[in-house]
Amino acid sequence: MQCHDYDMLIVGGGIVGCALAVMLAAQKNKKIVILETNPSPPTWSSTPYQHRVSALTLSTMRILKHVGVWETIAHHRVSSFAEMVVVDAHHAELHFKAEMIGEPTLGFIVENQLLHWALAEKVKAFDNITWVRPVQLNAVSYGEDKVTLTTEQGVCFSGKLAIACDGSGSWLRSKAGIANHQVHYNQSALVTNIKSSKPHTAIARQFFLQNSILAFLPLQDPYLSSIVWSLPKDDALRLVDCDVSSFKTTLQAICFEQLGEVEWVAERQIFPLTRARAASYIRERIALVGDAAHLVHPLAGQGVNLGLLDAASLAEVLSETRDHDIGGIRPLRRYERWRKADNLPMLMMIDSLEKLYQNQSSFLQAARVKGLQSVNRWVTLKSFLINYAVGNRRYLPKIGS
Repeated sequence: MQCHDYDMLIVGGGIVGCALAVMLAAQKNKKIVILETNPSPPTWSSTPYQHRVSALTLSTMRILKHVGVWETIAHHRVSSFAEMVVVDAHHAELHFKAEMIGEPTLGFIVENQLLHWALAEKVKAFDNITWVRPVQLNAVSYGEDKVTLTTEQGVCFSGKLAIACDGSGSWLRSKAGIANHQVHYNQSALVTNIKSSKPHTAIARQFFLQNSILAFLPLQDPYLSSIVWSLPKDDALRLVDCDVSSFKTTLQAICFEQLGEVEWVAERQIFPLTRARAASYIRERIALVGDAAHLVHPLAGQGVNLGLLDAASLAEVLSETRDHDIGGIRPLRRYERWRKADNLPMLMMIDSLEKLYQNQSSFLQAARVKGLQSVNRWVTLKSFLINYAVGNRRYLPKIGS
C-alpha cells in the first residue's frame, strides 16, 4: 500500500479548507495536504456576476488580510455597505449604520467563487501544502499518534490531525462517529441577481414578510443587487419556474419603494435550507471546522464568517501547542470550548429570529412591530448588536480581532 505522511490532513478544499491550509502553512515546519473530491480547481471570471455571494464581516476581512488575499479580492470585485435596513411585514423599520460604531462600513459583499479562487491561488504559494484531487476516501484508522485516511484505490495519507472542512454532509465527521443533529426548515432559498431602476445606495435590505425573508445585497454596480429569498418549498418552486415578467411583478410589489422597478433578472436557482449542529467539534485526532460543525440559516449571512473564525481559532490553538502533539485531545478541547462559546449564541439568535418571523400569531406580529420600533430608538442596544454582528466582539482569534 502506498502511504504518504504529513502533519495535518485537510479534507475539503473549499473556502474554509483553503483558508485554513494557508493559516497552518505559516508554521514552516508543518507539512499539510488538502484532499478534495472535485477534480476541477476553482476558476474566476468577472462576467457574469455569480449568484452565490457572502456578506463578509469586518473580522472576516481582517482574517483575509492576514492570509494575504484581501487585496486580490478587492482588486477584482467587492462592494461594501454602510447601512442595513430591516423591514417588517407591517412596515416597521430598523436601521443599522456603520457610523454608529465608528466604522466606515458594516461589511462587504463578495462572490463565493471569487473568494474561493483567491484562496486557492494563495495555496499555490506554499511549498509545504500539497493538493490532491480528485480523491475518494473510504476509510479512517487510528494509531497511537496518528490518523490515517485511505482512498478507494488503496492510497493512504497519515498525519497527527485530520480536519473536516468537507461541508454539511461531511464524510470525515460521519466516519469519525460524530453525531450531526439536523433540522429541515421545509424551506428553500431562491438566489439570483437583479437590476433596479433606482440605485441601491450601498444599503443592504432585509424584508421579513408573512412567510418568507427576502434580502437584497448591494453589488459593485450601483443598480445591481444579489437577492436571497428564504421561503416555503412550494412557493420557491413556483417562483423559480414562473416567467420573468411574473417574477419581476412579485418582487416589485415588495421593493418598489426602495429600489423602484425591477428591470432585469438573472437566472434563478434554489437550494434547500437546513440547520445542523455536530454533537462535538472534535474527537482525538479529528477536528470539525465550518459547515462540518454547524450549518446555519442564511438570514444572518454568517455561514462563511463563522467557518473562517473556526479556521483561525484552530490555527491559533495549534500554533500555541507546546507538546507538539497537535492531534492530542487537550488542544482540540480548547478549540472546541472556544468556538462553541462564540458560535452557540449566534446560532441560537439566528434560530430564534427564524422562528419568531415564521410564527403567524397576531399577538407575536404586534409584538414584533413594537420590538422593532423600540430597538430602533435604543441607540446603545443597536450599537451592541452591530458590533457583535460585524465581529467587533471579545474572544475572537487574534487575526480576526
